[in-house]
This record gives sequence, C-alpha cells and structure tokens, in this order.
Amino acid sequence: MSFNTKMDKTAFSAMSIEEADNEMNDFTAYTWQERLAYSYYLNSVVFGYVLQSPPRMDKTFCEPRNLKNGHD
Repeated sequence: MSFNTKMDKTAFSAMSIEEADNEMNDFTAYTWQERLAYSYYLNSVVFGYVLQSPPRMDKTFCEPRNLKNGHD
C-alpha cells in the first residue's frame, strides 16, 4: 500500500498579509493537547481524509538495518 494522498489546494484561499494577520488565532491559551488536536484537524482538511480514519503510513519506504558500534 502506498501513500498517494494529495493536498487539496482548494481548501484554503490566498490572502494578503494584513488579512492573514487578522485571521491569525492566538494559540498560547491552548494546552499542547488542544493544539495537537487542532493540527490533526487541519491535516485532515488539507489532505482530504476523514479525521477518525486517517490514511495508513507506508512502512515499506524505509528498511531497518543494524548499526555496528553505534555507527553506520
């Protein structure tokens, strides 16, 4: 299984710096758990998947290997 998810570029719109600054949320009042949950949500919107069932990671991309004396 490969990871063929493409970014949905229609989910967001281009705006000026001033508009973006007005849209900016202040996340300093949120806990790290709330910020992490919000980032999961944003990823689901950008990549177009259902939040409760994200795509699986393709683990065939990398292969494990043994290191000798902590070096390659």
